[in-house]
Amino acid sequence: MQRNNTIDIAKGIGILLVALGHNWVISRANGLAYRMIYSFHMPLFFLLAGVFLNPAQRLPGFISSKADALLKPYALVLITLGCLRAATHSAAPLPYFAGIAYGVGSTLEWVQMWFLPNLFVTLLFAWGVLRLLGDGHQSRATLAVLAGALLLLGAVSIHAFDAIVPADHPSLAPVFGERPPIQGLPFSLDLLPLGAGFLLIGYLLRQHVRQLRFQPLWALAALLVFIASHLTFSGVTDLNLRQYGHWLITPIQALSGIYLVLSLAALCDRAAAPARVLAYLGQASLFILIFHAFIQWVAFDKLSKRLHVDNYLAAALSFVICLACSLAAYEACRRIALLSLLMLRLPKRGAAS
Repeated sequence: MQRNNTIDIAKGIGILLVALGHNWVISRANGLAYRMIYSFHMPLFFLLAGVFLNPAQRLPGFISSKADALLKPYALVLITLGCLRAATHSAAPLPYFAGIAYGVGSTLEWVQMWFLPNLFVTLLFAWGVLRLLGDGHQSRATLAVLAGALLLLGAVSIHAFDAIVPADHPSLAPVFGERPPIQGLPFSLDLLPLGAGFLLIGYLLRQHVRQLRFQPLWALAALLVFIASHLTFSGVTDLNLRQYGHWLITPIQALSGIYLVLSLAALCDRAAAPARVLAYLGQASLFILIFHAFIQWVAFDKLSKRLHVDNYLAAALSFVICLACSLAAYEACRRIALLSLLMLRLPKRGAAS
C-alpha cells in the first residue's frame, strides 16, 4: 500500500510527543502539559493502526506480518539487552526474561516497549471482529456502537488487574524477582478494550483520515474542546500505569487531540521542509519508540549530574540526543542488510522494494 504522507507526518508529531512525555521537564511536573500529552498520544497510534487494518487478509498472513512488524523488534531488542545484562552480571536472567514473556510495563526494563505486544494482540482482536461482522452499512453502525462500548468497558475495568502480582508475592519472587507490583495481564490484555475501541474508530474513519484536509474552523473547534476539557477536568491518563481519567471526558480529550494532530499534519504537508522532517520521523517512529527513553534518561543523567549542566538545558539536549541516536539506529538498519532483516519489516512477496 502506498504511503500516506499526512499520516506519516501525524506519526512524526505523535512520536515527538511520546519522547517529550518522557522528558524531565514534562515528567517531573505531571502538570497540564503532561496531562495533555498523555491524554491522546497512545490513542493516536491505536487509531492510526486501525486506518490501515486489512480484514481481507488471511489469518496466517496477518499474524505473520504483524508479528514481523511488532513482536520481532520487541523480542530482538529486549533479548539482546537481557543477554548483555546477564553477561555483565547486572541483571538476573530468569526475572529479566520472564518479564519479556509477560510483556507489561512493570516487567520490562524499557517500559515503553509494552506498547508493541499490546498493539499486536489488539490488531488481532480487531481483525477477528471485522471478519465476523463484515463491512456493510449495518456492520459499520454495529462497529461504531461496539467501539463506544469497548471504550466504556475499558474505562470501567482499567483497575480490575491493578497489582495482579504483589511485589512481595512469595511464590513468584524467584521468577520475577524484586520489582514493583505487576500491573495488568500478559501483553497488557486488560487494556485491549481501550486500544480496540480507538483502533476500530480508526478503521471506521479510514477514508476520512486518509483524505483529511486542514479546515481552520473544525481545527479551532477541536482546540477549544481539547483545552476546555483539560482546564475543567484534571484527570490523568496513562495507560501503562492503568490511569484513565473519566469514562466520557477522556475519550473527548483523546479524539479532539487526535483530530488536532491530524489537522496539523495536513497543514504541515503543505510546506515541503516541515513535511519532509516530520514524515521521516514518522517512518522512524518504531525506532524512536524503542530507544528514546533509555537514551534520554542516560543523557540527562550524565549532563545534569556529572557535567552539572542546568537541568532545563540538559533536558533539551537529552531530547535532541535521543532523537538523533534513534534515527542513527534507523539509518543503520536501513543500510545494513543483516540489521534490516532483523529489525525492519520483511518485503512482501511480489511487492516492489
